[in-house]
Amino acid sequence: MRSIAQGVCLVLVVGLLVVVLCSCVNADSQYDALRDFYTATGGSNWANNTGWASNNNDPCGRNNSNKIWHGLQCSGGWVTQILLRKNGLGGVLPSSLANIPYLEVLDLSDNLLIGSIPKSLGDMQSLSRLRLINNHFSGAIPSFGSNSTSLTYLYLGSNQLQGGIPQSILQLTGLREFDLSDNHLTGPVLDGLAGLSLISLWINNNNFSGRLSLKLCQSLILCSGAFNIHLMCASMSCTCGAMQSCNCNTLCQTDSDCAGKLCTSCVGATPFLNGYCK
Repeated sequence: MRSIAQGVCLVLVVGLLVVVLCSCVNADSQYDALRDFYTATGGSNWANNTGWASNNNDPCGRNNSNKIWHGLQCSGGWVTQILLRKNGLGGVLPSSLANIPYLEVLDLSDNLLIGSIPKSLGDMQSLSRLRLINNHFSGAIPSFGSNSTSLTYLYLGSNQLQGGIPQSILQLTGLREFDLSDNHLTGPVLDGLAGLSLISLWINNNNFSGRLSLKLCQSLILCSGAFNIHLMCASMSCTCGAMQSCNCNTLCQTDSDCAGKLCTSCVGATPFLNGYCK
């Protein structure tokens, strides 16, 4: 019996050590990820870098002698939010941001960030709100894996993103708001978006084509699809914020330019300016 009891104690001690070691490794990974982020985005030139510029490894200010770093919110020593809107960030986001294990909100809107959105952000289990509006991101929308189903609010508007909406978006079954406005995106607006939890969709000012799903259009509380000259709206009664009417801004000179479309009349054309199909 004594040997069995000793064996149980040994297992418990070993298990405790594993938990402690894992916690330390994750904490180190979080700190390293924050330092990478600070360096990669020109932290020394941020409008406010309080705490980030110090050498302390206590971003959440758990030690009474340290203050929480600017723009962070924490819970139990773990960073849960990074809120650095309009803070003068530049450069390319490092993929190591995904090593912040309990990050729920990342708001880096209204900065000067460039390059591609890291693919690693598309596979973060805890991330529920990603806001990257009004930067200079380019390239494709990253794929979102099965681990990213917590994502509820995704704002990528006012960048220079290209390509289409990836099919992996359809894995985000809890997605409520989706902003892709003011980019250079092409291809169809996926019919499968109607199967998500979307209430708001912004796709205006892109180069989407095809016809918007009537089911999707009718499921939305807020929809903006104007200024996609090749995008047909779902029906005369559901235009998704089209500039004028059902054809979502198709340009024309004569009625024949509107042939085969829901809207059949060319309105507002002059010898020098195109009109639109209505």
